[in-house]
Amino acid sequence: VAAGSRHSALVDADGRVWTFGWGLYGQLGHETCEDASDPKSVAALGACFARAVAAGAAHTSVLVSTGGVYAFGSNQDGQLGVPPSACALGAATATPALVEFPWDDERRVPQRASVAPCTSVSAVSCGARHTACVTSRGALVVWGWNAYGQLGVGDRETREAPTRVAAPARAVPKLARAVACGRWHTVVSYGDDGIPS
Repeated sequence: VAAGSRHSALVDADGRVWTFGWGLYGQLGHETCEDASDPKSVAALGACFARAVAAGAAHTSVLVSTGGVYAFGSNQDGQLGVPPSACALGAATATPALVEFPWDDERRVPQRASVAPCTSVSAVSCGARHTACVTSRGALVVWGWNAYGQLGVGDRETREAPTRVAAPARAVPKLARAVACGRWHTVVSYGDDGIPS
């Protein structure tokens, strides 16, 4: 389950996502911007099997079994992390769109064909207007609003696209295992088994 500012989301045992509450920015994923007083399935996810869901102030992210992340709702500050063709910066979408990791395009060049072409995500969390995830290889990746440094990238510039974050020098091993976003901050756990070092 996940609770946003004024909407809620859950994943059932069959991997379906259900959302309800305020829908003004499309954060319910029902392909409309209408509110829903009762849980309604996010039909646009189709046959995707959801493993987890996260909710921000006016956006939602869904982690599916393939390791991909789908996002919908407000993209005011790039918190969806989707390409402009799916939802322009400053706009909103009520249809789930796949988050694309910029470095995956670099891996598709012919001389590097042996490298896996897709980043696989193991955990995702949403803040008010930012999103963070942990990849299956232990990398922390962030995007969205950064006015308070909540992305941890060393500046306060907003990021429209997923951006890797270097592990703190004191983190040994330097593998991110879990992430949780607050309204305007982010907490990350580093360790071999998800236990903070």
